[in-house]
Amino acid sequence: MQYPPDVTAVEVTPGPAAANAGKNITCSYGVSAATCLAWGENKTPIPDGALATATFQISAASRSSSIAIANSPASASDGEGNSLPVASAGGTIQLILPPAINCAPSAGPRLLNQYYSAQCSVTQGAPPYNWSVSSGALPPGIYLTGQGTSVQIAGKPTVAGVYRYTISVVDSNTPVAGSAKLAYAVTIQASAPKFSLVGSMAHLVSSPDWTTTFTLVNTSAGDEQAELNLWDDGGNSLPLPLALPQQGASESLVTTPSFDWTLGSNASLILQTNSQAGAPLQSGSAQLDATGGVGGFAIFHLNPSSQEAVAPLETRSASSYLLAFDNTNSAALGVALANIATQAANIAVVVRDDSGVPIASGSVPLPGAGHSAFVLSSLFPIAAGQRGTVEFDAPAGGQISVLGIRTTPPGTLTSVPALANVGTGGGAFAHIAIANGWKTSFVLVNTGVSAAQAHLS
Repeated sequence: MQYPPDVTAVEVTPGPAAANAGKNITCSYGVSAATCLAWGENKTPIPDGALATATFQISAASRSSSIAIANSPASASDGEGNSLPVASAGGTIQLILPPAINCAPSAGPRLLNQYYSAQCSVTQGAPPYNWSVSSGALPPGIYLTGQGTSVQIAGKPTVAGVYRYTISVVDSNTPVAGSAKLAYAVTIQASAPKFSLVGSMAHLVSSPDWTTTFTLVNTSAGDEQAELNLWDDGGNSLPLPLALPQQGASESLVTTPSFDWTLGSNASLILQTNSQAGAPLQSGSAQLDATGGVGGFAIFHLNPSSQEAVAPLETRSASSYLLAFDNTNSAALGVALANIATQAANIAVVVRDDSGVPIASGSVPLPGAGHSAFVLSSLFPIAAGQRGTVEFDAPAGGQISVLGIRTTPPGTLTSVPALANVGTGGGAFAHIAIANGWKTSFVLVNTGVSAAQAHLS
């Protein structure tokens, strides 16, 4: 077990033996153990070889502010390697976590000459704190005021344009001060931005075991505004803690159901869910709105096994979608469905065998903006051990997105793209691999209503 990566220092409350001897303890930390040094009351090393180095085994490690420890007998030694008794030198390691910034609202200013105000506070770290704009510049008319644990970013933007800036705070921890920052990329303009729905990602999941990473890319020739909206299974806004890995380790998490950012031409933005220990599993879907040519995708990652699958950005609005499945050899198809419309809908489902003959049908109810994820053979047991297709029909005037995830022993994950009868059939596979342990399986599906010839070359 290892200390959390964001721990910057540790302090130890001395056990009875150290306290009775008038000694304090400081520790360095590493994997599975903390090495603690006993010091004199004047903070200088104890002379004459009496400097004791004791190893305390960690009994628990988490992001909580303290970790209980129990010493290992005869694990202490002086500077010359002589064993020292440490039977009563136990204590509690107090973790000094780096500061973190939280601003409400999390979004920056947008409208020219309209008053904007955000209250920002700092938690953790060691006071007093020093706030600043560490990179870029606030839009003219917007000011950072105050110090201490809370500051305000407020004012009326007076000059239109794109502004990229970073708010930072530095604490008073010694010997190394902790810091945190929060980056912004905003567009100030005279009227509200004209966002359009670009597409949706049918599945996201966040928990201590699951991480979803969103990648957004501006493919246009100029700056574009992007807004990523997160929805839970019931169609409610889903606030999740999001990290921005491109901004560095000291970037604070932003907990929000809607994240907006201005992307430069050909620039990319990475957002990553970051659930704390003990947080419940949360799932849902994501919708991407933008003012221009922004695309993207999501990757959800199972942390214990490092298995991953891709949720592509569904930009089509088809009347139906098909997933091919091969549930033989203990494989199983998982399905994610997302309702893009704000109205509740019943999604009609038809399961067919690999000759195209219907073998089951039903429906999946979804709230407006709602989401459902299930194993196909659990909902339709006849699909167990079979090959075939499953069709999902969008309601009249509605819009859905669909994703398949195939699992095979011993737990590998593979994305199965949804097929739709839109546009011209055919296409190209960008990559195949054979030999040296690799095998490529091609699955061809007729999404039409009549027989069709296929040629694979």
